[in-house]
Amino acid sequence: MTKTALFATMILWGGLSLAKAEDKTEDIFIPTDNEPPASAEELVPKHPFFAEPTSGNEVFESVEEQRLHIQKLDERVTRLEADVKALKQEAL
Repeated sequence: MTKTALFATMILWGGLSLAKAEDKTEDIFIPTDNEPPASAEELVPKHPFFAEPTSGNEVFESVEEQRLHIQKLDERVTRLEADVKALKQEAL
């Protein structure tokens, strides 16, 4: 027998049947007395961890400000060094 004939025979005998798509999930409602959870927008301002800035947050902000200030100063120093070098070249 050829492959096609074997395949046709298996289909006729029910050896190969197409599986029907069935829903594998089921929604279940469980009644509770609990209120729905608060959204993050409602929870964060009231939560003591997020309510007021801590000294750690203030220190981090200060460090970031200082880092940006130093970066700007480094850029200015680099430009001034380039200008001085250019002036020395012109003087020669």
